[in-house]
Amino acid sequence: MKVFTKLGIAFLVMTFTTSVIFAQNTNSVRNELIKNYKQSGMEVQASQLMNQVVTSKTYKPVKLEIKGATAYAFVAYDPSSINPIGPAYFDTDIPGSITSLGPNGAGDFIAGGSWADGVWYGSEYGTGAIYTLDPSTGAMELVSSTKMG
Repeated sequence: MKVFTKLGIAFLVMTFTTSVIFAQNTNSVRNELIKNYKQSGMEVQASQLMNQVVTSKTYKPVKLEIKGATAYAFVAYDPSSINPIGPAYFDTDIPGSITSLGPNGAGDFIAGGSWADGVWYGSEYGTGAIYTLDPSTGAMELVSSTKMG
């Protein structure tokens, strides 16, 4: 039962982490949608998207003291093709300098992740499959294969 509790907590943390990680890319995704709508002649949809409020009125920034730490991430997409899709890490003092740990070992990218008992867990986008990721080699091992939705 402890394993299921830990996995449940890990899943909740991954869901929260995913929203925090991908919140950074909201504007770039939104801008790309606006561009695509305009190019497709869908001016009404582009206008509606441009007029939406992007940030919550209750937004309160949180400052985390993580200077000098190593942070782990999963590169889901890199338009410059410098970083391959897969697990990576970076120094929090230099977040733009990402080091790949290895290739993607899942069918799709890892959309959320968390740590539990010193183990890095990740949830695959689309399927919800749970993987462990080795922080030194990037090797990925399937833990649970579940279909979401």
